[in-house]
Amino acid sequence: MWDIYCAMKVWNKKVEEQPKLEIVPAYWDQVMDIAVWVLLVGMISFPAYLFVVPTGSKDMESTSLIFALLGISTVIGFHYLKRYPHRFNYLARITPENALRQYTLALRMMRMLNLVMLLVFISILIMMYIQDTQDKQLDEGLIVMFIMIIGFIPMGYYLWKSMEKKRASGRFS
Repeated sequence: MWDIYCAMKVWNKKVEEQPKLEIVPAYWDQVMDIAVWVLLVGMISFPAYLFVVPTGSKDMESTSLIFALLGISTVIGFHYLKRYPHRFNYLARITPENALRQYTLALRMMRMLNLVMLLVFISILIMMYIQDTQDKQLDEGLIVMFIMIIGFIPMGYYLWKSMEKKRASGRFS
């Protein structure tokens, strides 16, 4: 128990040392935010598409409701987390010189993940709707694999951009 207490004190001290900056989103960051909210409103505003399944069972309705609620909670959770970039864990040590760049990259990754996760939930809902209304069997394995690959793109972008400066200077420590 003492080890956990000491680790938390070290982590809190590290987070307190990171500078707090107000990050102004770039144009494409704002576009991603708007796209997320438009997709979310679109997902919510079509109840006939999401929650009322004409030929489906009650299981389909409750499952689609669960996926819709997961999408909504994911968007709201990411939106809340974007307020605190100084509390994130970073690959590089955060100094006043690199804080703006690291915070901007981390927030961009959060925006991309938010958009990708919402698209994942929407695509799952579309798949469920097509399978239930048209009695077609889709190849879920291929679709899930594609969705997982798409999910790793924002993280790969963040890793590539955050290591770019270290590669240029020739050091990786």
